[in-house]
Amino acid sequence: MVFLLAWFLEKALVDSLDKSDALKRALESERKAGEAQSVFLATMSHEIRTPMNGIIGLVDIVLSSDITEGQRPKLERVKRAGATLNNILNDILDHSKLTAGKLVIEHVPISITQVITETELLFQTSALDKNIQFTTCIDEYLENAFMGDPTRIMQVINNLVSNAIKFTANNGTVSLSLTVTENSPTTQVLEFCVADSGIGISDESLSEIFAPFVQANRSTTREYGGTGLG
Repeated sequence: MVFLLAWFLEKALVDSLDKSDALKRALESERKAGEAQSVFLATMSHEIRTPMNGIIGLVDIVLSSDITEGQRPKLERVKRAGATLNNILNDILDHSKLTAGKLVIEHVPISITQVITETELLFQTSALDKNIQFTTCIDEYLENAFMGDPTRIMQVINNLVSNAIKFTANNGTVSLSLTVTENSPTTQVLEFCVADSGIGISDESLSEIFAPFVQANRSTTREYGGTGLG
């Protein structure tokens, strides 16, 4: 009886170790597959982005040349489509970097006022195309000497403003405001706020929208396009 009990215990221990090893191998295999996928997506998006920039540049050259009024809107649509594709490629590239843990945050001098101004200039045309009133407001107490990553800050703000304009119907409003919420001789805490009169996000969708490739309402957002990576 004691021998049988010892045998069963030994067998259970061996089975448990085998399952543990199998689980470790499965997790390692999944990790390597994820890394390979991230490398592939990063390489693919980078390689496609290079010729896309060339296409957009050539369209700009043609637009500045002697073309007919009938050709202009068609070329402008090509340019907008190219810019949209470039944005998608950038999203995929950054998502791959985040997944691989390769995204580096800079710590350099940055002008917050310039960031807001550049954002305003960047989206003026797309707002005007939909007759959207796009306004910006900067807190008068803002100091303009900060350290940070200007590219990433611009990227976050641009994604928010771009989505606000995309999901706001014609004749709507979009605003970008910057408020100083805490102020001391050495520190300022800033709050960026993007508000719009668009379709909004339901409470039920809030827990899902930050997952990759997920959009809030497929039936509604399909009208506006996008990948769910922004």
